[in-house]
Amino acid sequence: MDVSLSRGTAAVLATVLMVLLVMATAPATAGPPGDNGPIVYTADGGLYVVESDGLGERLVVAGSFARPDVSPDGTAVLVTEVVGMDTAGPLISIDLDSGAKTTVHAGPALAGVWSGDGTRLAYADDEGVWVKEGDDAAVQVSEVHSDVFDWSPVDNRIIVVRTVTPEDSFPEYYLETLDVESEQTVLIADNGPGLFTFYSIDADFSPDGEDIVYSAVSPGSIAVVIAGQEMDPLDPGGAAWGGPNGYVAWSPDGSSVTYPTSVLNDAETEGVPVLAVHPVDGERDVFPSAAQEVQWSPLAAEEPPSGGFDDVDENHIFYADILWLADQGITRGCNPPANTNFCPDDFVTRGQMAAFLVRAFGYSDDGGGDLFDDDDGSVFESDIDRLATAGVTRGCNPPANTNFCPDDSVTRGQMAAFLHRAIGD
Repeated sequence: MDVSLSRGTAAVLATVLMVLLVMATAPATAGPPGDNGPIVYTADGGLYVVESDGLGERLVVAGSFARPDVSPDGTAVLVTEVVGMDTAGPLISIDLDSGAKTTVHAGPALAGVWSGDGTRLAYADDEGVWVKEGDDAAVQVSEVHSDVFDWSPVDNRIIVVRTVTPEDSFPEYYLETLDVESEQTVLIADNGPGLFTFYSIDADFSPDGEDIVYSAVSPGSIAVVIAGQEMDPLDPGGAAWGGPNGYVAWSPDGSSVTYPTSVLNDAETEGVPVLAVHPVDGERDVFPSAAQEVQWSPLAAEEPPSGGFDDVDENHIFYADILWLADQGITRGCNPPANTNFCPDDFVTRGQMAAFLVRAFGYSDDGGGDLFDDDDGSVFESDIDRLATAGVTRGCNPPANTNFCPDDSVTRGQMAAFLHRAIGD
């Protein structure tokens, strides 16, 4: 007797598990990390996107832009449009698919960043830092901060810069977080009183809002540093042929940091520009790139068609559950890239179930990746690694458990084990 789960039944179980999760745990302060989309960067000539392996480079729109910040849904990027030699200009939103431009603040502004939910933006100008929501007038949240680098994905903190120039001493530089509601600040790094030997060009929150990566500029080098790990920087910089240029961005899944840098050419005569993708716990990869400023876009979710899926009508027994699953971002459909269908009567594979659970519970740690022998090349490999690292799956060939069997159907017994491990006692 076949006891595999259909996609419709899985939708009901997923609804139940999320209700149980809410009942069993305190409200989370951090949302789930996103899947990695393309890296977005500015360069001479315009705004570009490229995949993290260096493939698929594409010009989004020609022009002169600075300080990109990708929208939380991965569909647009907020930039300062550079006019002449001015470092400040209007803030515009650029659609990453079409390249269409929309002015969101006439400026002039030095930089702007989206809030974690995409409903507000913070920007810096020569009067301080401001927050704007929709068509409402901007509200000033600081008169003493002169720049803004990022907005936490999960709360009201932004990363800001404060400089102090005493009459009888050297300038002081402070990299801080500022809560735009309470206006409380927390120090990230500073040069303290004395010589002006430290400043930062850029900084970025991790997807869970727990960590901050920033560039530390000192005489002779630009280092890439995670706050609290200053003695062990991701990249110490200081190479004779060049190094990081100071712009940094965290990957949406939290595993890596990207930054423009230089490497020695084959003739060992000079540095050549590259874009580095540096795992937080691993060795970096690089590929040739003229990138100047970078951001890393989350993978834009494929939205189901308005009103649901073509193959799930309102009379379907699982209609409400399937639409709920899509609304929560746990399923995207079964016929990408259109994703107009859900395939409610198809059996769920173990790979698909891994994706469902990872999206539902927000698992981000992949344990270094490549945890099973039989999922290389599977579109679900990263989800499978995250599920295993979270202890929700152990494999499909005990006791060795070197395989996951991603294309096998999920049985009801296996689903019971997955849910028990995910939710806990």
